[in-house]
Amino acid sequence: MKPFAERPYAMNQSQTKRLARRPQSVNRTVWLLLLSALLLLAAASWLSCSSSGSSSQPCTMNVTSPNGGESWLRGELHTITWSATHSGGSVRIELHRDGAYYATIAQSTDDDGAFEYRFESADPSSHYRIRVCSTSDGGCCDDSDEDFTITASCDLTITNPTSGSSWIPGEEWNISWSPSGGVGTVKLELYQGAASICTIDAAAPNTGSYLWNVDDCGGGVSSDYKIKITDNSVANCYDYSDNFSIGQACTFTITNPRSTSTWTNGESRTISWIPTGGGRTVRLELFEGSLYLCPIIGSTADDGSYTWTVSDCARGFSTEYRVKITDTGDATCFDYSDYFTIGAQCGFNLTNPHAASTWMNGEDRSILWDATGGSGSVRLELFQGTTLLCTIAASAPNSGSYRSLRTTG
Repeated sequence: MKPFAERPYAMNQSQTKRLARRPQSVNRTVWLLLLSALLLLAAASWLSCSSSGSSSQPCTMNVTSPNGGESWLRGELHTITWSATHSGGSVRIELHRDGAYYATIAQSTDDDGAFEYRFESADPSSHYRIRVCSTSDGGCCDDSDEDFTITASCDLTITNPTSGSSWIPGEEWNISWSPSGGVGTVKLELYQGAASICTIDAAAPNTGSYLWNVDDCGGGVSSDYKIKITDNSVANCYDYSDNFSIGQACTFTITNPRSTSTWTNGESRTISWIPTGGGRTVRLELFEGSLYLCPIIGSTADDGSYTWTVSDCARGFSTEYRVKITDTGDATCFDYSDYFTIGAQCGFNLTNPHAASTWMNGEDRSILWDATGGSGSVRLELFQGTTLLCTIAASAPNSGSYRSLRTTG
């Protein structure tokens, strides 16, 4: 038997046409089936790749603000920012304090890298951090690197000193204020008018009270001092006190010497005065009338008295001496004592020779006198009537006697 391919087979014309058309119909069907299969395989492959690709790229999260050191005011709008990859499209934002959960800021928000928040209910603290987590992957989280601060809104108010307060340098007074709710420290400054003249304390505890040893910082007696307090942890949070006074208007009242005082050179006498305000030291000077004579002391404590070894500054007897007292820190603050006397009014009473005396040439005789006031030396002269005959001694001690006089004709 011959193989099938070699077996003769006769077909009529209609059979030949049908056979010729059959491959086209079969080919189209097969092609459609193959195309459908390929599409199904492609879709399955895409889904498989998408699924396997997602699981092979882990979620990452990075908080960028606040990230440590910021100070945010409670009630103001602040922006929390982060960057993330493969988070699943949404994140949860939490507030942590002292390393523990404190509050949820957003249970779920779009992972767009930013979220605005006011922190209206957060207590003031410097130990906060932000945590951002993927809502679809609880292990994909990040925290702020370091602590940041939430402060209360600024309502700092100084309650002391008040208007009309008068404080004296060297005294201790309490500066008081209602704390702003901020944390940490405050800066205290002394102002005179609109100018800051010194810092009282750059970082005092924000407790609401500060004991200050009053110092006018060189401003002198004035009624336009102010205290400024600034919260170091809250931007632009400060307050000024009312105007108050430091020191008292400088005045002196000299109570000794008085108009009835008569002092003698070399005596120890007390100059006394009543001080009001002013600084800590005074200068004392001696005047005769309006004429300056000499310093008594250049600087002595303003304690109301000074013991003076009396000296008329070589001026001699006068009833018009005055002591001037001046504040060493304020030349406009001074006072003069009443006029008083230094020394006694100069007078002599010649007791020898007297009317019954008869002296002979060549005799030794003593000239005697009583001295009142005057200086330390005298001149002795011989007259006949009103005519000056000669000088006995041009300068002899004012001791009340002059001996060894040899009379001449």
